[in-house]
Amino acid sequence: MASYILSASLKNACKEKTQQNRSTIEFDGRARNEIRMQDAINLLMLACASLAALAFGVLLAYGICRVAFAAMRLHVRSVALASQPQSESDSQIEAQIEAQTASL
Repeated sequence: MASYILSASLKNACKEKTQQNRSTIEFDGRARNEIRMQDAINLLMLACASLAALAFGVLLAYGICRVAFAAMRLHVRSVALASQPQSESDSQIEAQIEAQTASL
């Protein structure tokens, strides 16, 4: 009878140990799946951040080029105006202004 009780208790102990091992394996399986999902999310976030940084750089370069070309356009206009010969009416107006300021 003692051997029967001993073998029964050993069987129960083995069953409990097997159930603990199964739950550990199931937990490890879930943990591994969660880690894989977290890695996938991290990879997606890294890809999105890279694309956002690239887009920001492209837009910044575009803005800098727009400003530079606008500044060049203003410079070209000012040089073109300075190089134009003055007409006679402009010189007459300037002479009248100088005469009025001299008389004061």
